[in-house]
Amino acid sequence: MKLRDLSIRKKLVISNIMMVLIPVLIVLVLLVGTVGGLFLLAGLGTRPNLTDAEGGVTNYQLQFSFDDISGDLVDGDFARDSREAVKTCRSLEDVGLRILIQDGEETLYLTESASRQEIEGRVAAYTAGEPGRSVFVREQHLFIYTSPVQAANGRAVQISAVSDTLPFGGGGGELINTVKSGIKIGAAVVGVSAVVCIVLTGFLLAGVLSKNILRPLGFLRRSARAIRAGNLDCPAAGYATHDEFGEVCAEFDAMRLQLKASMELQQRYETGRKELVAGISHDLSTPLTSIKGYVSGLIEGIADTPEKRKHYLRTVYDTACNMEKLVEGLFLFSKLDLGGVPFHFETVELGAYFADFCEETAPRLERQGLDLTFVKQAAGPAPARIDRVQFGRAVQNLVDNSVKYKKPGRGRLTISLRPWDGGWEIAFSDDGRGVGQQELDKIFESFYRTDPARSNVAAGSGLGLSITRQIIEQHGGSIRAEGAAGRGLTVRAVLPAAREEETDEKNIDH
Repeated sequence: MKLRDLSIRKKLVISNIMMVLIPVLIVLVLLVGTVGGLFLLAGLGTRPNLTDAEGGVTNYQLQFSFDDISGDLVDGDFARDSREAVKTCRSLEDVGLRILIQDGEETLYLTESASRQEIEGRVAAYTAGEPGRSVFVREQHLFIYTSPVQAANGRAVQISAVSDTLPFGGGGGELINTVKSGIKIGAAVVGVSAVVCIVLTGFLLAGVLSKNILRPLGFLRRSARAIRAGNLDCPAAGYATHDEFGEVCAEFDAMRLQLKASMELQQRYETGRKELVAGISHDLSTPLTSIKGYVSGLIEGIADTPEKRKHYLRTVYDTACNMEKLVEGLFLFSKLDLGGVPFHFETVELGAYFADFCEETAPRLERQGLDLTFVKQAAGPAPARIDRVQFGRAVQNLVDNSVKYKKPGRGRLTISLRPWDGGWEIAFSDDGRGVGQQELDKIFESFYRTDPARSNVAAGSGLGLSITRQIIEQHGGSIRAEGAAGRGLTVRAVLPAAREEETDEKNIDH
């Protein structure tokens, strides 16, 4: 996972830790370097010369030499593994010291020209009867030293050294001053470096956090400005991360897309409303004009014979009936669009339903010049949840549409039923005039008729297929059309199959 995909909380925690950790690590590195430099400056990494330029010996040099011998005793057996310790003893003897190293009564090392009793006696005068006590005495040329050491074999070894002629060196003070100066310089370097590291780390981490915060805010700001200006095509999802800002940008972009879809839907509704008003106006004005004309003829006496008056009155009556059908269709369409039509669903076996429908409808269609056939391509029952009244209205609209647009002479309409994608497909296929490819998606729109002039009002209002689509969709299905001009039309409606608990034999209405 990349750093930019971490949550804001984790980024802040990591930032705070780095604010402390990075300066501390850098300061530690500087301290180690400074201390190492001081050690090198003081010469602690090598064995120092015991005498300075004037031949004197400093306490620091003496203590370092005795510590060296003690270290060799702690690390190994003096009798076998003490070459360096013996060399150090020889160096101390060269400046006038007499040395005794003893393990209880056993003497491990003794200066050749010295006596064990004499060294023990000199040391005893300063230990005040405490044999295990450490002593370091330096008075002019007098020097007394003794210290116990825990050897590698676990036994206590005593190191003792005496001298009456040890020259005092003057270089120790200069070394101490040098060390002090080095410490001051090192402390100043470490302090300044710590401040610089903290400031730089803060600026770097603040810059990283600012980039991770300001960049998504920039996406949101640009997208918000575009939306305010009416441009819904400016995405805010360009900041593709998995942190909180990425989620906010994604949600904001989803809101933008939903708003865009809502506005497009509203625009379609507005366009549909205008077309609806225009269609209503046209389809009502034509029959009203016709009624007005015939009534005027009756009033002015143009229909001067009983046959003419009867014809005029019959035309006015038929036109009024067509207008009534138009108003009823418009009322039903509006109620369906507003969800005001109640649906009472029941489980129906579609094969039996269409067999009965075709048996009842076929004689009427034969008189209208259309042969009706039903073909069931489903092996078993085909149960579906339908509202008999509304679904029957949709089926009747499809059948009437085939009657209206059949070719001269006898026509043929086939209703077929088959399984389709977990549901049932009902196809209404005729050999009528059909429609062009560019009109297939439009025939389900309200007030759409293939007659551009809309001159034949008796042929329908253009609401039948639109009402059919709404009814099928209210049943949870879908509808589409196939065909070509002059080659007939096939309308395919797909209904979901009834659930298993709804398909018990006793619950299926045949």
